[in-house]
Amino acid sequence: MITPNGWNTWDVRHLNAVVHLPSRLRVLFSLVDPATGDVKEEFGWRNETRRLGPHATDGSYCQLDLQWNEAVISLEYAAEGDRLVCRVTPGASASNLLLQISVDGAWGSPAATIAGWRVGIGLREGELPCRVPLNNGPVFVEVAPRALESDAAALSDFIARRRAAYTQAGLRSEGWLGEAADALTRVIAWNTIWEPLKGRICTPVSRDWCKGPFFGSYVLFDWDTFFCAVMAQLEDPNLAGANALAILQEVTPAGFVPNFGCEFGPSADRSQPPVGAYCVLKLHRAGALSSAQRTTELLERAFPTLVRWHAWWMPHRDGNRDGLLEWGSDPTPGYHKEWLCNTMQAAMYESGLDNSPMYDEAVFNPDTHTMELADVGLNALYALDAWALGEIARELGQPTLSQNYAAEYAEMAERINRELWSEEAGIYLNKHWDGRLSPHLSPTLFYPLIAGIAPAERAERMAREHLLNEREFWGRFVLPSIARSDPGYAGNDYWRGRIWGPMNFLVSEGLRRYRLDDIAHQFARRSLDLLLQEWRAEGHVHENYNTDTGDGDDMPNSDPLYTWGALLGYVAIQELIDCEPWAGWRFGNLSSEYAAMQCARVGNDRLDVESDEDGLRVWLNGAPLIYTDRPALVTNYRRGRGQLTCHIRTEKRQLLNVSFGNFASFKPAQVRLGNGPAEIRHTDITGMLDLKVVTPARIQIEF
Repeated sequence: MITPNGWNTWDVRHLNAVVHLPSRLRVLFSLVDPATGDVKEEFGWRNETRRLGPHATDGSYCQLDLQWNEAVISLEYAAEGDRLVCRVTPGASASNLLLQISVDGAWGSPAATIAGWRVGIGLREGELPCRVPLNNGPVFVEVAPRALESDAAALSDFIARRRAAYTQAGLRSEGWLGEAADALTRVIAWNTIWEPLKGRICTPVSRDWCKGPFFGSYVLFDWDTFFCAVMAQLEDPNLAGANALAILQEVTPAGFVPNFGCEFGPSADRSQPPVGAYCVLKLHRAGALSSAQRTTELLERAFPTLVRWHAWWMPHRDGNRDGLLEWGSDPTPGYHKEWLCNTMQAAMYESGLDNSPMYDEAVFNPDTHTMELADVGLNALYALDAWALGEIARELGQPTLSQNYAAEYAEMAERINRELWSEEAGIYLNKHWDGRLSPHLSPTLFYPLIAGIAPAERAERMAREHLLNEREFWGRFVLPSIARSDPGYAGNDYWRGRIWGPMNFLVSEGLRRYRLDDIAHQFARRSLDLLLQEWRAEGHVHENYNTDTGDGDDMPNSDPLYTWGALLGYVAIQELIDCEPWAGWRFGNLSSEYAAMQCARVGNDRLDVESDEDGLRVWLNGAPLIYTDRPALVTNYRRGRGQLTCHIRTEKRQLLNVSFGNFASFKPAQVRLGNGPAEIRHTDITGMLDLKVVTPARIQIEF
């Protein structure tokens, strides 16, 4: 789905390098202290990355600030085709250092890689490697398989033009969304690499996790990578698809997608939360605004592995054969980490919640290889997996298989509602095999909402009594990974009370599925406030955050540039633009405060959205798509086969002027409203269909 081509920051070990593919030519910048002879050849995220700058996923422009001790340098990479121009600018305390420039073959490629390339350093060709003083200001390096520039102004202009081109085409956010788009796009693009062992582009959770002895040269985690794919779709649908397929490529011989895949092989004993089918379906449906434009390539490639993975769960994770699933770990003789297999800790790793208080009293059964605890989150996500697979099967023209998954989904929904709901507590609860309901409250107990299996009155009760309860989950920052009232909350260590992006994403999706949009909006704003607090101060996108202070740096095991931390911004972006797999496109919100998203990608198309006190405005490829004259929430927006349908809501029942446009040969034959007649006006001059409706309204246009 994506072919590596051209210059980019492909080398996982070196932020200070750019590599050309497919030739594998690498340009590496190192710092040298002439007083001590020390050479700095690798830079990591913590303490050595000062600030992430813009990074086009195609490598056409990238910029970041790196730090070594007290010295700071700015690196800029600009590329067009095979031509690369770099500028290294010294900052604080860097003028007394030397810049070492090396050109070689990446990943052990032979020196012959550089044959035929010309390298200009300081505006002239020279011997490599070389060392250049930084006390004279910026150092330019140009690499190309042809004649080089000889003018600093021309090289500066080339860099400026590539930066301007990306600024114009890249995802952007404004208004109350602040720098949400910057944080999301940069943490993903700077963590995206070329993985040479399997010959693919992918985005590990963090470059720093790919440098130690535990995982080797790369590691891809299961649900982390699927969530990264969902976020990447906003700017680069090809990268999104590449990530989804990359983690599916790690599938084990047993048929499950593992907890992780790495240089030394996958976690052979355990999987992780089954979110793959849902994420792939979301990517597919976000691929076009019209069903006629959408392709099924991603579904066709992913579906067989997703089917095998789903089929693996029940035989291996229903330890007491009651139809409900438990987390587990299989004995795996010969696995290089066999000592960890078939243990409680490994089962907790499968949950993705490595040390959650939810499992403090749980018992691990080595005979069934599972916990003796039916888990609400796992069962809800398994039901969601069945639903999503049914939708995918239908898209692929397999109606019988689709019906089978739909029947399984209905059976799981009934079983979860019967066995795991506590009327007394007003929420779903994990259940021990002896029949006891666990008192621990976690965001995973809200996952029946994203699965769509909770009756509406239960969803409302859970949200009002628990989510908005400041003694449990609500507060300035949301969502703690265990309730504030739980004894484990005080630990503030990993899943013991800290805030995690994936939990916020899954709960947010559930709120919107039940059209609890007012709560979802507050939830999204608080999630974004948490992300932006440290992004603005330090340029960090953390793996997890302190619930009380919003700090991510207070714990050393919270990676400072971890992809899924950006989900805290993604749920806010969804308040302006989103493709909901169960309903269709969603635009806008009911806030009168200004917010905007520009250059969101929909396949090969571009969406721009603005919302403020004057209304909602949506453009597709620069042409008007939706206009309203007051804040509005448009949901269930679907186009295709001569029909457009949507739901529109305003703050209260009131008259709304709304215009729909961007139709090809638009000749509306009929407009139907779910709440009565409307005044309809169409002018051929504007190409827009204008309506006056009383909201909320359901609109169907046939043309």
